[in-house]
Amino acid sequence: MASSGENKLPCLDSLPVEILYRILDHLDGHSIILSFRYVCKKFAAVTNTYNRYKLDFTSISKTDCHVICRAIKPENVIDLTISDGDMTPGQISLFLSLVTIDRYIKLRSLTLLDIDDEHLQRLLPHITGSRLLTSLSIKFRGTESAVTSAQASATISQATLQRLEFDMRSSAMSQIRWPTNFTLHYLKITECTFEQFCVILDHSPNLRTLVFRTGISDSIHETILKSYPQLTSLSFNDAGIFKPVGELKSILSITPSLKYLKVIVLISSECLLDGSEWESIIGTYLPRLNRFEFCFSLPNITNYNSLDLQSRMARYRTPFWIETKRWNVVWNVVCTFDPTMHRILVYSTPMCLISYSFISRYRKKAISIPVTITNFKTDLDIVSTISMTATTEQQ
Repeated sequence: MASSGENKLPCLDSLPVEILYRILDHLDGHSIILSFRYVCKKFAAVTNTYNRYKLDFTSISKTDCHVICRAIKPENVIDLTISDGDMTPGQISLFLSLVTIDRYIKLRSLTLLDIDDEHLQRLLPHITGSRLLTSLSIKFRGTESAVTSAQASATISQATLQRLEFDMRSSAMSQIRWPTNFTLHYLKITECTFEQFCVILDHSPNLRTLVFRTGISDSIHETILKSYPQLTSLSFNDAGIFKPVGELKSILSITPSLKYLKVIVLISSECLLDGSEWESIIGTYLPRLNRFEFCFSLPNITNYNSLDLQSRMARYRTPFWIETKRWNVVWNVVCTFDPTMHRILVYSTPMCLISYSFISRYRKKAISIPVTITNFKTDLDIVSTISMTATTEQQ
């Protein structure tokens, strides 16, 4: 019989340092410094030599910010997020007053949220030329200047950059000089012109994913004969008032390798709601598309007709939608607070909106797929905000 000592499991503090490093890889810097570090002397020593810190200051108090910046050597940080958002006003100024930014030489990922022009101009020169940085995300507060755009051009020209998120207006985007043979795999921007769209694709042979917060900002009058087969994922997350179908075809016709397409249009034209039109577009331009997420809203409808609605819904019940692609589509007609007005909402399931307004049952006039508790939960898998309107049942 084994002795009790032989059955005893090793304590955490007896593990080799290499194993402890692997454990720390799954913890955020805040937890490591303010909790793990104080367990024992060995853990404190391990936190001093650990060199893969991921620091996210978006929800950290100023006091904790002081502690963390004092405890961690800048050269041991590989992932840094700082923010001047509503939850952390003045944090970027505080951070810059506590550290020497030149010492963050091992950064692989940098995220700057709600940063103003002045602070960005201070930071960009220090990260330009970094050979390790592969991910950069910048969300502006206010308006970016020509100087910032010039510095941004130099920064994104880095040969190692693979992921870029840039919150810039199309007018500022026009000042960006995209490097030849850009190494980007993922790009997220607010908007750009159609010409800028083509320039980006021309200079980014490795680009696989392109995400727009809004979309193409100008009218499309030209025909592009060249195609860009490198792009496999394209998203328009909030296109507002979207382009005519003809312009949409111009965009999709030059990206024939798309496997994923996402389009959210909160003020749609009726043609965007046409399932037959989409069937034709996908069949003609997107032969490899296997996932299509969309949400189209047609507001202020005064001539709501139940028979016409059934006819429109039937266009999403063809073999193409049901058998070939197996894409489920919901048609939702909602009566607004003005009983003579309606809003039509057409979307793929599960719903691709981050925020959703759920209106009580009597306001829901028609729906193509019955909503049960089970599929309603699945439908809202990615929704983070729900607003509900409670009303009395109409007889």
